[in-house]
Amino acid sequence: MRTPTGRAVQSRCSVGVALRGEAVMPRGAAVIRYEGPRGVSWRIEYADADGRQVMETVGRERDGFTRKQAEAELRERLVNVERRGWRKPAPTTFEEYADEWFERGKTNRGWKPATVMATRTRLGHLKENLGPRPIASIRPLDVAAYRDERLRGFNARTVNVHLNLLHDVMKGAVADELIAANPVAGWNDRRLRGSGGESSNPERCRSSVTRSPTTARGECSCASS
Repeated sequence: MRTPTGRAVQSRCSVGVALRGEAVMPRGAAVIRYEGPRGVSWRIEYADADGRQVMETVGRERDGFTRKQAEAELRERLVNVERRGWRKPAPTTFEEYADEWFERGKTNRGWKPATVMATRTRLGHLKENLGPRPIASIRPLDVAAYRDERLRGFNARTVNVHLNLLHDVMKGAVADELIAANPVAGWNDRRLRGSGGESSNPERCRSSVTRSPTTARGECSCASS
């Protein structure tokens, strides 16, 4: 008999996690504490507007993720289903959406050439790691894995720049209703040590210019990150 790699500790009949104004949990919705080979993780389960069951891993205990946070994530998904009729999307890869987001950004936001160059370079790093993944499958755990992998080759400041851009791309995916929630939300409040607290996503790149002998004309100092 095959031995399972982990076990769901929390019953699927989760108690006390309901939409505002509701006395009972919607059928098929649950918070699940899962003990796997890499430690304890928190999962949520719910039905989309078409009744299709969706399961997401939303965080790990070793990263400080708690049951309360998992419950909040579940409430957010249920609100999206109820108020916006959110449905599990047809698979769209991260690379496909990132390319679309980039082209729209160049046109709609009026990026300067330095911003276009910097954003294309950073998106290349993100697509190298996340490109073939369905965008709806990317979870906070994947963000943490990307962070850890990139820290082996880049400094903390550069990795934060990548995460800021990833946040903006996923924010667009939420607005386009490809995903229910941004898996990078909260990372801006958990900057890596040594980052200097800088931010350089496309919309803020111009305001984070460092004027020095090498950036006298006001180019973004992280254009090659």
